[in-house]
Amino acid sequence: MDVKFKCKKCEKDILINNENTEYEKEFLDKDKQSIFITYFDCPFCYERHYVQIDNGKTIAIKRENIKVFKRLSKLRSYNKQIPKQQSEKFNKLRYTLEYERDKLKEQYESEIVTDTETGTEVKLLFTVL
Repeated sequence: MDVKFKCKKCEKDILINNENTEYEKEFLDKDKQSIFITYFDCPFCYERHYVQIDNGKTIAIKRENIKVFKRLSKLRSYNKQIPKQQSEKFNKLRYTLEYERDKLKEQYESEIVTDTETGTEVKLLFTVL
């Protein structure tokens, strides 16, 4: 899926998609705990835009949410009624994931983290999409 975005530095419109986005790249925080950042780079000015952060907890919630979603999709494909309890579970997981990611953004905003591949230290400044 393509999403339009205006770069906060050069103000040019960018088309964001799976090809130009890095998903869940591993970084280490100051306590050497793994965190996973999703970001994209502006193709015009190369400004990096950090958009999402995950840790072990949010990744586990995401995996569970995907499992529930697949079950619900399977039921729907067979034209079966989706149980209210399953629908509520899916929504609760989705909201919990969003809440936990927002907490992580607040916790790590302006923090220095280390790229596990390159050893480069970067300051996290999240871009809201």
